[in-house]
Amino acid sequence: MTPSSPTAHRLRLLDYWWLLELFSPQKVPNRTEPAGSEGRYQVVEWRPGQRLPWEVLAPKKEDGKKFVWRHTLYLGVYDLENAYQYLHRAFTDDRDAFDERRGGMSACAGVQVDDEGHLVPGSAVLSSSLWAVARLAVHLHAPVPSWGTEFDAAQRSFAEMAECCDAAPALLTALAHSVSGIDAVAELASRRVLIKSVLVRAGSAGEADIDFLNSFFLKDLAAVRADVATGRCPVALASYLADGGPQVPASPVGPRIDVMKDDDLVNAGVGADRIPAGRWPSAPQHTLALRQQFAVNQALADLGPTRGLMGVNGPPGTGKTTMLRDIVAGNVVERARRLAALERADDAFVEESMRWGDDRFDWSVPRLREELTGFEMVVASANNTAVENISTEIPGAAAIDERWRGRADYFSDIASALLTASAPRRENDGRRSRPLDSAKEAGRSRPNGRGWEDRSGGGGAGGPSSGKPAWGLVAARLGSKRNRTVFRNEFWFDKIDPRTGRRQLGTAPRMLSRLQEWKSGTAPHPIWSQA
Repeated sequence: MTPSSPTAHRLRLLDYWWLLELFSPQKVPNRTEPAGSEGRYQVVEWRPGQRLPWEVLAPKKEDGKKFVWRHTLYLGVYDLENAYQYLHRAFTDDRDAFDERRGGMSACAGVQVDDEGHLVPGSAVLSSSLWAVARLAVHLHAPVPSWGTEFDAAQRSFAEMAECCDAAPALLTALAHSVSGIDAVAELASRRVLIKSVLVRAGSAGEADIDFLNSFFLKDLAAVRADVATGRCPVALASYLADGGPQVPASPVGPRIDVMKDDDLVNAGVGADRIPAGRWPSAPQHTLALRQQFAVNQALADLGPTRGLMGVNGPPGTGKTTMLRDIVAGNVVERARRLAALERADDAFVEESMRWGDDRFDWSVPRLREELTGFEMVVASANNTAVENISTEIPGAAAIDERWRGRADYFSDIASALLTASAPRRENDGRRSRPLDSAKEAGRSRPNGRGWEDRSGGGGAGGPSSGKPAWGLVAARLGSKRNRTVFRNEFWFDKIDPRTGRRQLGTAPRMLSRLQEWKSGTAPHPIWSQA
């Protein structure tokens, strides 16, 4: 092996992965009934000669707040099944593959239109999959790594030309067909147009928030490949891209071990000397299984202080989330142990501050000592539902045993409001969520004995209520712009009554208000030694 062999191997894997993602289209939403006077969501098929949704749907007003419609146009909607024949011509069939082909409909391109019928800048997206299929069907090109830069150029060209056009669906569809090259493939050059309309707060209809037509990973993989090409490959990534054989000379962590077969290794890994200091507050009789405990110990004691990658595999319902809870508990207790060793709260920070800014403002916050960092956890997946389930299960009151529910309370009022506001939207019922009259619940809250039972609904108009209380502010949905916005609003800012300009009666004070009250002395708080 030459010194460059590990890098060349990694680049080949990343090129192959990128090409797979290039051919991974996302499905368009299903059609619904028209929204009607009480609706807030619809997906309709538009045909030439019909009025456009932004010419028909009227804005709404509730509790002094204005809501308008934001529209997503799916241009050139085609049947995914029609594209597969071209993939079969270019690639041999894998008889060992067990994944079924994805059915449904996708689109050649997508754009977003605001409530006044203007194209939202930066929202135009070209389908990477259909662009690549055109290369196979028309130009008979074999997939090569240079397709990355070629597709980026096509995407920029479509976006620039689209922004020079009016929001005319037929014209934009023809433009998408031309730029993608699919206009030469009659059965894929569909002129069908679907338009999804969603009710949003006034002021946000002009923000680019196009649904994904392409794989989530295309840009990330391109960035990773650029770094690997320069020789930069972190330990975890090197482990992930290592050869899959039983002996891995290029792997930074040595040979891979199947713990389902090596009982001696597992028994040694769950010894009394490796018991974590923290445990999730579940029922004492519901302990982790042997290999669950091994995974927790391995993550906290061996992987935690270093860098690398650990794989835990199991089908749904086998306890992966349960294992994650104990890792969370172990991280919390270890960080608390380090904080408890400090004499003063100020000792948690170093002299150097973190600074950032933009054209209007500059910000700075104290920087934590390095030994107090590294306990953060990010749950990421191509499956949004799986991530959201974990993000809502961990802070939910049902995640801890009954004996702890009256005692474990870490900003439970804010956490409960956040769970309510960030509940997933339903997109297939023709309404997006409950009708606008659900917003009338705003402000109806009451103390719950430990804090506040916040029923402000969060989010936006008619925000769906999960109805599930939380015990602690320990996890949150992030990822999408909507989720990040909901988290920011629910965590930091009080719910203000527009009639009085004050916090809505009965709603929980959010974190910004609490910090201000603690700083001014208007609200009691424990001193450092008590904490």
